[in-house]
Amino acid sequence: MSTEPVVPAAARRRAAELRELLHHHAHRYYVLDDPEIGDDAYDALLDELRALETAHPTLESSASPTQRVGGEPVSRLEKVAQRALRGPTARLGGADARPPGP
Repeated sequence: MSTEPVVPAAARRRAAELRELLHHHAHRYYVLDDPEIGDDAYDALLDELRALETAHPTLESSASPTQRVGGEPVSRLEKVAQRALRGPTARLGGADARPPGP
């Protein structure tokens, strides 16, 4: 007898649907630079998938969008050198702080 909890078929189907949708929209956003939905709608789909995976841990997968960050950037972006930050913007949580005036 298996001790693994039974995941309702509807939850399995919805998780698969959400993964497919999220992969599609991530590709449109990161690779094609042509998003079909806004960030808030994408985040709502991702939150729904996270909730399903939390409620049913056997649905978790290393291939799930909940386990990855971003995607490949579009190839036409120009590469630039980054400079080291100093002052208030260098601290965690200070990204929105204005640098001191002249």
